[in-house]
Amino acid sequence: MTCILCGKKSVIDLQQGPLCRNCFIRNFQKKVYKTVRKFRLFTKRDRLCFAVSGGPGSLSVLYIVKNIAKQQRQQFFAVNIDEGGKGCKNRAEHVERFCRKHGIESVFLSFEEEFGKFCEELSREIKKKKLDIECSELCTMLRMNILAKYAKRVGAARVALGNSLDDEARAFMMNLLGEGTPITSGLGPSLDFSGVKFIKPLYMCTAEEISLYAKYMHFGTGCDCACSRNSKGAFMSRKLESIENDYPGTKTSIIQNMIRLMPALKKEFSKGDINNCKICGEPSKNSVCKSCSTLKKLGIKY
Repeated sequence: MTCILCGKKSVIDLQQGPLCRNCFIRNFQKKVYKTVRKFRLFTKRDRLCFAVSGGPGSLSVLYIVKNIAKQQRQQFFAVNIDEGGKGCKNRAEHVERFCRKHGIESVFLSFEEEFGKFCEELSREIKKKKLDIECSELCTMLRMNILAKYAKRVGAARVALGNSLDDEARAFMMNLLGEGTPITSGLGPSLDFSGVKFIKPLYMCTAEEISLYAKYMHFGTGCDCACSRNSKGAFMSRKLESIENDYPGTKTSIIQNMIRLMPALKKEFSKGDINNCKICGEPSKNSVCKSCSTLKKLGIKY
C-alpha cells in the first residue's frame, strides 16, 4: 500500500487510510495536539508533572507535550516511580538518560520509600490475607497516590499520563462488567484524584500507534508492573484485541460512544448511591473505596 498523503510506501493502515513513516509521525503528533486543545487538558499557567514509566506511552507524551509547554514557557518535570520487580532495574536509568538528552528535569520516587514495600511484596500479602482486590488495581492506586502527593507538594496543577485509547476502552469494559465500581470511575480524558487533575494526552491514540511512534523516534521501552500481567485487565485487553482484529475500529467506537454518553452517565449516577471516597476522593459506593480499605488492612499509611 502507498501513503494517501504523499504516495510513498506506507507503514501503517489507519482508519483514515495508509500512511508512510514521516506522514504517520506528523499525523500522530497533530492528533495529540488536537486532543490537548479539544479537551482543554491544561492552560498556559499550569505547571505540568509527567508520570514517566519509561514505556512508549509515557515517553511519547513527555516528548510531544513538553514541546507545547516550552512554546508556552510553562514549567514541567518528569516523575518516575520504581515499583520494584525483576526486569525493571534499568528503568529509572533509561528515563534519566532520556530526560538528560532532552533537557527535562526529572525526579525519582519508589514504592519502598513511600510505603515500605514493593509491588511484588504487596501481591504476596494480598494472596496471603485473601483480600478481594487484584494487585494491579492496588498498585495503580498507589502510583496515583504518590503522583498526587508529589504534585501537590511542588505546586503542579496537572499530572500527564501515557494512557492509550486501548487502556480507556479496557477500563470502560471493566467498569461496565464489574461489581460495585461506578461505570464512570477513572474514565475520560481528564480525571480528579485526591485533589489533583490527571490528564491523558494520548486519549485518542491506539497502543499500536503509540508503539510505532516510539519505535520511529527511538525512545526505547521500559516495563510494565509485574502484577498486571495475569490480571483481569490483561485478560480484557486480549479479548478486545481479538474483537479489534475481526472488526477494526471497535475500540475507537467504544471510546467515541463513551464520550457522548459520559455527561448522561455522570448525571444518572449522581442521583444514586455513589459517593466519593473520603480518603482518595475517587467515586465509590461506600464512604471508603476498596483500594483504600485494602491499604488499611495491609497496614499501609499514605
